[in-house]
Amino acid sequence: MNKYFLLCVTILASLSLSAADAPKEGYLSSTNASYDGSALVLTGHVVLDHGLGKMTAEEASLEKQEAGKDFPFSLILLRKEVLLSLKSNAQILCDKAELDFNSLKGHLTAPITGLVTYSDTLSHKGSTDTQLTLQAPSIELSMLKSELSDKKSEYDVDTILAKDSVTIDYNKEFILKADHALYRKASIGKTSTTKEFQGIITAYPKDPSSLCTIQHGEDLIEASSIDLDLIQSQLCMHKPSGTLSSSLISQLQKGSIQFTSDYLTWDRIKERLTLKGKSEVIESSLGTIVTEEEISISQATIKGKKVVSKIETKGATQLIYQEQAPSTYHKISCYGTMKIDREHLHATLTSPVKEGKKASFAEQVYYEEMQMGAYADTASVEYSIEGERLQPVSLSLKGNICLFSRGEQEPFRCSIADRMTYSPSTKTLILSANPGQRVLFWDEQQLIRMSAQEVHLIQNPATQQMVIQGVGNVKFSLSTEENETLKKFFPQFKPLP
Repeated sequence: MNKYFLLCVTILASLSLSAADAPKEGYLSSTNASYDGSALVLTGHVVLDHGLGKMTAEEASLEKQEAGKDFPFSLILLRKEVLLSLKSNAQILCDKAELDFNSLKGHLTAPITGLVTYSDTLSHKGSTDTQLTLQAPSIELSMLKSELSDKKSEYDVDTILAKDSVTIDYNKEFILKADHALYRKASIGKTSTTKEFQGIITAYPKDPSSLCTIQHGEDLIEASSIDLDLIQSQLCMHKPSGTLSSSLISQLQKGSIQFTSDYLTWDRIKERLTLKGKSEVIESSLGTIVTEEEISISQATIKGKKVVSKIETKGATQLIYQEQAPSTYHKISCYGTMKIDREHLHATLTSPVKEGKKASFAEQVYYEEMQMGAYADTASVEYSIEGERLQPVSLSLKGNICLFSRGEQEPFRCSIADRMTYSPSTKTLILSANPGQRVLFWDEQQLIRMSAQEVHLIQNPATQQMVIQGVGNVKFSLSTEENETLKKFFPQFKPLP
């Protein structure tokens, strides 16, 4: 007779076993027990030591399987105050557990007003351990089985499917809510059918009109689905939209970032959010950033407050700054990279370089405001903090600059230069050329054609009129070559006959 059937006979004889005297493998104990040759019924402080782990409950029913197995029961039904302590150190609390070790399936349920709770401690290389808690009214398990020596078997949980209003607490930092969640658990040393997705929880809604939500402090995000990568400590969201309670200005009490995107990855360890695809980010102190490829938002903690330390983009990007006056704005766009540094209150924008060649005219950095536009290879913007806003105080453009006036009511004005500095507040603009080169300038209204080392445009604060000054070997006539250069970039230009 199998040693575990002998153990059952001992249970029936004594109705109680001492955990100190019982063997570790295959141990069963309870206050009361009955056995009819195929099913063992245990009641009162039930304890089972199994290849899956230690199980405790107030009631248990175990159905016999074929002889020769290390544990002679294939179906275990546990009821009331059920606790499964898995060998992987995870725990499951529920009211009822049905575990079928032939089909390697399990079904866990809670009382009508309760929840099934799965909890685990996760280790990360180079980082502190994190806590995971998953709760739902019901959970379905699939298990893996490993055959050991001496006819013993070990089991591990392969996947966990939580249904009907799921809540996931990730290290008491992120609270994720969804209709359903599938956890493909990392099973070390065992072959899983979902190996490529191991360690990932996928949360998804019940229908296309529903959404998942994730809360992180005062941050709140909605998404069509969310993947929680427990190995990399990352959250990946599809079609996310939400609000982050942080800002580029650490002094702000209620700074925020609102965003929408095609896809979002939140790296918890690096404190970095990366938005991909078509994305719009509205930073309360800066303005609106629109991208078509990628934008990353790096965060830091300063004096206990979460702030944005850096914003970086790749690909087609627009940064739109809205002044207090409704009709006044500043817009700068690029096709290369944009970097905004909170510490230095500085932004840089570049054009793409392909195969060592500079960007085409259409892919240059472009600056625009109500009455002026300018193209260049690179741009930098200096900001200052004024109240609750970042105010642009200086714009610097470099490389192949084409400056022109905008607006139908404005007389046309244009220039070609190598460098440009501009103060949006005073409207002071300085154009300069590299050594050996010259700034070319034309003002249609004032009939000015100028070639010089520098050209200064200064707005008279009293009259609002623009004063134009040439500096360094100034010529008020253009050569044939200079006329052709201006005509090439500006069809509006009218050379002298």
